[in-house]
Amino acid sequence: MKTGKHKVALLMLLCLMVVGLAGCRNKDYSRSIENGLNAVAENKYQKALTYFDNALTQKPKDAQAQAYRDQT
Repeated sequence: MKTGKHKVALLMLLCLMVVGLAGCRNKDYSRSIENGLNAVAENKYQKALTYFDNALTQKPKDAQAQAYRDQT
């Protein structure tokens, strides 16, 4: 029975790690969008493009990040 419990524990740990990594990626995306919008507000368009490009690296097909980049 120990082997079965160990497998379940390892599976749960793996699931938590995957969820945690996905959360980090979303945080990086959100931070990039926020920083890009702040750069636009400061008329720092080249810097804003860099942030929006980074957001698109995190979520390549994201319409919002692409729209912000296109407008910049």
